[in-house]
Amino acid sequence: MAVAYLQANAAQYGGDPSRIIATGASAGGYISAQIAYNKKWNWPADAKYKPDKLNIVGWFGNSPYLPRYVLRNVGAKDAPGFVMYGGKKEHPATPAQQGRDMQETFKQKQIWSKMVFIDSMGHIPGKRVLFAPRTRDKATYEAFNQFLDLVCYGKGEPKGGDVIEVKRN
Repeated sequence: MAVAYLQANAAQYGGDPSRIIATGASAGGYISAQIAYNKKWNWPADAKYKPDKLNIVGWFGNSPYLPRYVLRNVGAKDAPGFVMYGGKKEHPATPAQQGRDMQETFKQKQIWSKMVFIDSMGHIPGKRVLFAPRTRDKATYEAFNQFLDLVCYGKGEPKGGDVIEVKRN
């Protein structure tokens, strides 16, 4: 219901109600994937805002749990995705194979996507490889900015579908 509220009230906060990005890490990545790719919403009877469609234009997941039914919800005209996973130290409930499966789903549906895989890191690697300036990986940072330019501003040619393998010790 929070996203429905945001969509209904985005303009009063300086946002664009037609351009919402769903993001999250770990369990939040699972929730944000549900928000981005769920087609049928059963709003509670007392919900003030009940849009027919949520205007999600992009999805970012940092080590999200992605059960098979989430992948089955992805449609050909759905939001582009950017996903990150750790390797050897990743949480057992969020193996990188889930990201690879999501990446394959995006490819099959011809949806722009990127996956970042950091074998030497564990759960939610984005905070170290993407967000922290001292440990930022240049290729990951550039790809994420390409994603943001695409979904936020409609800029650039969507050339995705690849996996960025970050080499770290």
